[in-house]
Amino acid sequence: MFDPYKFLAWYAHKEGRILFAAFFIPLIIVTIWGSYPDYQYKKQTEELSEYFFKENLTFIISHSSGNGVFIKLNYSDGNPKRNNNDQIKQYYRKFIIQKVCNYPHYIKKLKNGRYISIDLIDKDNFKPFFNLNIKFEDCGI
Repeated sequence: MFDPYKFLAWYAHKEGRILFAAFFIPLIIVTIWGSYPDYQYKKQTEELSEYFFKENLTFIISHSSGNGVFIKLNYSDGNPKRNNNDQIKQYYRKFIIQKVCNYPHYIKKLKNGRYISIDLIDKDNFKPFFNLNIKFEDCGI
């Protein structure tokens, strides 16, 4: 049978541990749970940085909004007055389409009718180099 006097004696003896468990453990769990999306975003950014790695090309950011996925990449060859822009654009266009069409996460989004918009920013003069919109049909799968 429940004896309230024994319970109060037990509670007075264990009060510090009970208060710690009742208040601080949930606080710790909420703190860890709240920082998980930041960890996941950082991990995804690192993965995409490695995936899109190419000489003179660096990954900046990726985010989803509405029906699209938006990616920004930096291009820099150290020459702000280059003459062969069309060749460079064609080369990176092929490279980017190949990378997007071979990334399983993006293929799933493309199959669901979404599109991927990639901005290539010229890091040398801080202007957009070109924009590329990729749909599922562009992958040729």
